[in-house]
Amino acid sequence: MIRFLADTWRDALLRPVAMAAPNSSVYIEIAAPDFRFVLALGLGVLALISVRKPIAAPQAGCRRWRSLP
Repeated sequence: MIRFLADTWRDALLRPVAMAAPNSSVYIEIAAPDFRFVLALGLGVLALISVRKPIAAPQAGCRRWRSLP
């Protein structure tokens, strides 16, 4: 692997997760874990989940089964 270029697409996509590992050979300049990119990915996933369409409320006939005559 070249210093800033990943060998494969898989390595490129997993680089933020690999940088969070406290190994000194993953990211040369820092030996401490770096969670900024993992946090950014997590926030992106949460944003995508929050944007999805909400589930429609049940129809009036579907709620009637709860009440006994």
